Amino acid sequence: MDIYSITEVETELRATSDAACGNGIKTLLDTHNISVEDFIKNKEKYSEDFIKHCHDGFKVAQNLVIKNILTIQEEQELITVNLKKARVEKNKPEISKLIKKQNHLENIIILFKHCADALVWQLIQGQLWISRRLYLNVGGQKKLKDVNLNSAIKVAEDINSNPKNFVLITDLTNNVQVGDLIGFIDGEFSVIEIKECEKNLKVLQIIEDLSKNKKTPKEVFDDFSEEPKMLEQLSRTLKQHQTLQEVHKILSN
Repeated sequence: MDIYSITEVETELRATSDAACGNGIKTLLDTHNISVEDFIKNKEKYSEDFIKHCHDGFKVAQNLVIKNILTIQEEQELITVNLKKARVEKNKPEISKLIKKQNHLENIIILFKHCADALVWQLIQGQLWISRRLYLNVGGQKKLKDVNLNSAIKVAEDINSNPKNFVLITDLTNNVQVGDLIGFIDGEFSVIEIKECEKNLKVLQIIEDLSKNKKTPKEVFDDFSEEPKMLEQLSRTLKQHQTLQEVHKILSN
């Protein structure tokens, strides 16, 4: 895909959105040679196949979003370097040209993330109030290469190898700020956090100590009174855990 060609971008977005939103019903009707009316009348008969076909489309859409966002973000890095050079040289025409390219690419990323948002909307069964719980109002978004993307892909692929399962990498979305993966595993809604670094493991240990009453909140704050970044991460993680518990409870009922 030429990321500066509107036509090619539209074609890729259409393929991604079709996989995200239309694969289930289209493949089911084609496979069983039935009409929409037949499907509606016999939902129970076709429900398992329908879910599997939906998940197949979800997985294709997720891979397309990953591929295209990574490609665009690589181009963004190059533009950032060139823009810095143009500003040093006070090359106004080049600065204007590069800023337009920046805005164009940022808009395309948002559109691909909207395709991932469409997956979330289906996973939470179109419940807006749940969507609001998944957004923590945390400003700024990291580039995919700056998050634990490879680990998330590996875990997601393992889970999604079962056709009845589907989990989405939350960093691909515009609005989900809870967990690293979100979706259904063995018929149960799940939000998964993938923790790798020592600091994250330390935070999780603190939360476990608090939940088992091994330490009081005051003791924890005293222990890290000289580590404001650790306290900030602890506060953020506690908020995420609280939201995770609420979301689990809502979607499991």
